Amino acid sequence: MSRGEPPRPPSATHTGVHQDAGRLPRCTGCALPVAACLCAELHPFAVATRVVVRMHRVESTKLTNTGRLVPKLVAGAELEIVGVTAPPEARPREGERRLLLFPSPNALALGPELARGGPVRLVVPDGSWSQARRIAQHELRRPEVELVSLPDPGTSRYRLRRKPVEGGLATLEALAHALGALEGPEVEEHLLRAFDRFVAIHRALRAGEGARLGNELARVRAAEAAARLEPGEAPAGLPGAGGGQAGNPSSASSSAPGPRGALSGLLAPERATR
Repeated sequence: MSRGEPPRPPSATHTGVHQDAGRLPRCTGCALPVAACLCAELHPFAVATRVVVRMHRVESTKLTNTGRLVPKLVAGAELEIVGVTAPPEARPREGERRLLLFPSPNALALGPELARGGPVRLVVPDGSWSQARRIAQHELRRPEVELVSLPDPGTSRYRLRRKPVEGGLATLEALAHALGALEGPEVEEHLLRAFDRFVAIHRALRAGEGARLGNELARVRAAEAAARLEPGEAPAGLPGAGGGQAGNPSSASSSAPGPRGALSGLLAPERATR
């Protein structure tokens, strides 16, 4: 829920991930470069709380957004891009409380006691500070909504955008602490591990791994193209190809690394820290 990254043009994809011509293709799930995709590492954690992320349209186009990861990490979580996609929410369960996560002096402090009285639906605004506030104000028009906040938000580990307010957290980071307060530390740790990996990959790309990643991806694609050639046909632009291997696609494909082999060790998962 912070700002600092300029909006990108809206995409034709439902996730809002914009594909720039001439740049590395990006995964429409996590918005990372395809070769550094995090999706295979993300697994849904079963929770009793129903989570609804209401994302601002502009936020959906930002590559550093963390809210888009929530449905991959929380079982049954719903993602709505306000004004673009409005999937029908699951029907309220009997006695369900609708909680809105947004900091306010009038908000209830999240804690396990809020979940003991019956099922809970937790609505999480996702956008810049002003965008999230407008989403929260709209949500508060519903008479049944209860405003809640984190008892101790702590210090953000986001480090990808500047914080507009003291104590501001990224959406996935805030949700991790919220579910931790409601349901215990296991789900909080599950979400924060994925959050830390997402941040680490972005920071590695910013530090110069992006160029290396692009070079490795080009090698992989050239090797794959060579493997599809007819016998005797010379591959165009295969790095390192020449001599007797130039016309032998089987030799080229066996000596060139596969997609996973070429990228092994690049942005490898780090041990989660808390």
